[in-house]
Amino acid sequence: MASGRDSENKGPLILVVVWVVTCLATIVVAARLYVRARIVRKIGQDDWLILISMGLSIAFVVLVTVSIGYGFGKHEDTLTPEQTRGSRLNAQIGSLFGILAISVPKLAVAAMLNRIFVPTRFHRNMVWFLSGFATIVGCVCFPVLMTICRPHKATWDKRIKNAKCRNPSSSTDYLIFTGAVSAFVDLYFAVYAVVVCWKLKVLVLQKIAVCVALGLGSIACAVAIVKCVQLPTLKQRVDTTYRSSELIIWTKLEADTVIMASCVPTLKPIFQLFQKKQTSQLVSASYFFTPDPPDRRSHKTSFSGESHRMKELMPFHASRTNAPSEDQSEDRSPPLPSESGDERSLIC
Repeated sequence: MASGRDSENKGPLILVVVWVVTCLATIVVAARLYVRARIVRKIGQDDWLILISMGLSIAFVVLVTVSIGYGFGKHEDTLTPEQTRGSRLNAQIGSLFGILAISVPKLAVAAMLNRIFVPTRFHRNMVWFLSGFATIVGCVCFPVLMTICRPHKATWDKRIKNAKCRNPSSSTDYLIFTGAVSAFVDLYFAVYAVVVCWKLKVLVLQKIAVCVALGLGSIACAVAIVKCVQLPTLKQRVDTTYRSSELIIWTKLEADTVIMASCVPTLKPIFQLFQKKQTSQLVSASYFFTPDPPDRRSHKTSFSGESHRMKELMPFHASRTNAPSEDQSEDRSPPLPSESGDERSLIC
């Protein structure tokens, strides 16, 4: 009969969390690519970077799944040497993909911010510098983690004799530094986008909606901070297959949160299409249930006023031109994003 320690297994929890988050992120990324390819008909470098990031995130979750198949999530002393080797190897390589999935989206966010807001030279260079620095710091994690022991196979295979391993505190400290850099960059981008959007001449509800969409990076910042708090558990290198389970979860959450946060601001055209469909349904219903008014002009005025109030209540609709005439408000619908060359209008 298995003891309580033998039955302890965090693997199922890890699988549920990482795959649910992966499905959500995949849906959001697919929606972004649909908007950019089919509605806006303009694929940018930030879209390709997000696609690469999603690929890295999927590679991470696949390797984590393989690692759990070997026994990751269970106590190390309950695993065979072969299970320990397989679980640690796949988890470590998967974590490298996870770190890259956290870093690469920052380049996409930088490209999006520079394309939409057209910042000053200082802010443009600052945005690119921070995103590039965070990406380089993330890439350096690969040699840092793979050279903990000599030969490097001893990092995940304890059966190798006479291996020389350095103090794990140094690599753990670097991972904490990487997480701190990631959190700072996410927070900087979120604050910068919110400050710029708040200065736009749009309705308050529109400002709030856009600021929330662009400020989602602050959630990734919070997740990165939580992950940094968990990282010191790696310094002991004891029972890593069980004790580092939460780190896998937080790494996945941070990676996909960054990806989804960078996609949400680009989804405005979908909300516009939904808004247009709902408006047309309301108009059809009003003509079906409302009897013909005695005075056509009074009916037109009432409809125009109702349409104006609806536009004010739609946070994702931004009127950046003078108000249309009475006939235009009745006969013409707002242009689709693909009909406008203003990149900022795709978000604001």
